[in-house]
Amino acid sequence: MKIKLTLLSLFIVCFFSSFNFHPVNMCVGDVSYKDNKLNVKFKFFIDNLQNTVTKQCGYMDFEATGYDSKAEACIRKYLSTRFDMSVNGVPCKLTYKKGTLNNGVLLIEYQAPFKLTKLKSVKIKNTILFEENLPEMKNIMNINLLNKIKMLEFDYDEAVLTGKFAQEIFYK
Repeated sequence: MKIKLTLLSLFIVCFFSSFNFHPVNMCVGDVSYKDNKLNVKFKFFIDNLQNTVTKQCGYMDFEATGYDSKAEACIRKYLSTRFDMSVNGVPCKLTYKKGTLNNGVLLIEYQAPFKLTKLKSVKIKNTILFEENLPEMKNIMNINLLNKIKMLEFDYDEAVLTGKFAQEIFYK
């Protein structure tokens, strides 16, 4: 019995290791509120981002050059056209804070001054990395405002099919 189990395990490992699995194409964002400021953080896999910003700004190689000033300027411009957010119907003017690259993941942080005492609604437009070369792209936004936690999922295929690139959450 142990020999059969060992052989089966070995076969499964060999079988699955002979295929190249498709990488996860996802951007995760976090929205939080602290000290009268909205904080928005994005996490990207650099290979997905690199392909997209190369189309926008010319060739970029994050592994060779890191997150330099050219990459920062390009990504800031790109994100400004791909992400919008409003809280209680008021547009949020996000200001870039910083970006850090670590082990193939780029973390970008934004902040906006905002006085929030009551939460009625959050509306987000998120088309980050919604490109033809990434049709299986998903953007997940985790929202934690005034201890009310919600999640939005933006799916490229669904957004293109329905034409719906923004979502709104209403709070009671």
